[in-house]
Amino acid sequence: MASVAEIHGEFIGALNESRDLFTYCRSPAGPHTNAGVESAFLDAFKAWEVFLETLTIAYLTGEPDIDGNPALSVMKVSDPEACRKIINGGRGFVSWAKIDEVKKRFAIFFRGLTLDSLLHSLNSGAAELREMETCRNAIAHSSGSAYDKLADLWRNKSGASRSPLRSADVLLLPYEPNPPLTWFDRYLQEALEIISQNLVQVGVASD
Repeated sequence: MASVAEIHGEFIGALNESRDLFTYCRSPAGPHTNAGVESAFLDAFKAWEVFLETLTIAYLTGEPDIDGNPALSVMKVSDPEACRKIINGGRGFVSWAKIDEVKKRFAIFFRGLTLDSLLHSLNSGAAELREMETCRNAIAHSSGSAYDKLADLWRNKSGASRSPLRSADVLLLPYEPNPPLTWFDRYLQEALEIISQNLVQVGVASD
């Protein structure tokens, strides 16, 4: 099993690759830009889901956090694959995209200060994580419900009455508190990076 530091490092590396693709697709902008931006975003979101699952398994198999402190959990499993099967509950896989489902999962397997820290970390970026899920669903699914949620997000951020054509319209919007940044930048830098840094520091030092 990889260490928590290695798991986090791999995740940050994946985010940097997504940023590189995002930058490439906009320099200069062209017919490829929207599809490239959405591809970069999906890569980052998939990396986030993998990070959450892998980190959870690491803690449950006894890996300490990056400060060397153990996570307080309700069980310890020696084999990572056996641990994954327990988490999946007999299903082929479980989703790590929905923040509320992830929080419920954490509440099942962790306890005490570790659980408090995990939940606080997710709650600190809950709004951004839900918005990212909306963008992700609109890219991955063609349902009317997914598009309606994207349209609501677009109107909320842009103030425009027209509907967006696709998720890239939201991701490329300027982030108003710091206009050189886009919402793509905001989601990766101020949400995923910061949340992930907090999630790898949830262990509890022994007396």
